[in-house]
Amino acid sequence: MNTAKKLADSASDADLRADIESLRNDLKALRDDVLAVGAKKATDASETLDEQITKMRTRANKLMDAADEETRHVASSIEKNVRENPVASLGAAVAVGFLLGRSVLRK
Repeated sequence: MNTAKKLADSASDADLRADIESLRNDLKALRDDVLAVGAKKATDASETLDEQITKMRTRANKLMDAADEETRHVASSIEKNVRENPVASLGAAVAVGFLLGRSVLRK
């Protein structure tokens, strides 16, 4: 009986070792799957971020172009006003200079 018990224990140990090895293999496969999913998510997030940056850059360029055009328009309008009314423009410039000078001297 003692020999039968040893054989049974030995078979039980072999089964247990096989189960542990199978579990290790399953965990390795699971780890690989999780890493693959994480890498895919990171790639997707990076691509989405790149698309958003490109859209923002395009929009910023359009806004800068519009601001540049508006600045040119305002400068042209001021230049036209100065050419048409030089005396009034000179008076306005003197008044603005006087007000700025007083505000700076008060401080």
